[in-house]
Amino acid sequence: MTLGDIKIQALKIMFATYDAITASSLADYYNDENYGPYLQNMNGSINRCLKDIEIKKVLEPLSLTITTTNERGKRSFNLSTLDNFYDIKQINLFGDTFYLENIPYKRTGNKIYLPDYVGSYEIEYYPAIDMITSSNTDDYAFTLPGNIVSLIPYFIKGELYREDEPNEASEAMNWYEQKLNQIIAYKTQGIAQAVVEETYKL
Repeated sequence: MTLGDIKIQALKIMFATYDAITASSLADYYNDENYGPYLQNMNGSINRCLKDIEIKKVLEPLSLTITTTNERGKRSFNLSTLDNFYDIKQINLFGDTFYLENIPYKRTGNKIYLPDYVGSYEIEYYPAIDMITSSNTDDYAFTLPGNIVSLIPYFIKGELYREDEPNEASEAMNWYEQKLNQIIAYKTQGIAQAVVEETYKL
């Protein structure tokens, strides 16, 4: 789904319009008396939605075998070397004949410290989400899963419709929260809590 598709869907659920708004005609509506003010504010609302999804760790975690450095009797790793890193889910250890999950770690800023075990460490982490910028045109394609992207128009309505139609806005935001929580609940079923010694964040 593209940025333009999200905006079109948001307009349709806000206005219940049957106008033939398409990606090719969307630019014409930015100066429209009814739609223009909403379209002008949609990028900011979309970014707040994306940040909400990021903070709630809705996306599936990524995994990567990391190369650690020996430091003061422990192994260390710099998280800033990871692409699109948001937060740690857990760290695992692979040995020749064993596999351990949820290895304890200590975090100080962007650096983590691990026990000096024999084996290879794997980090599972939640990815950061790219925000919309002024350089993103309406044909920008989102790479997020479709079931998550499809919720964004309801977040937009919940934010931008609060003054004009507060009841409808509240309904839309509640629907967004409910569906997002269902995705989170399904994703986290049976997942064990990671073990952490200490956590420090800048």
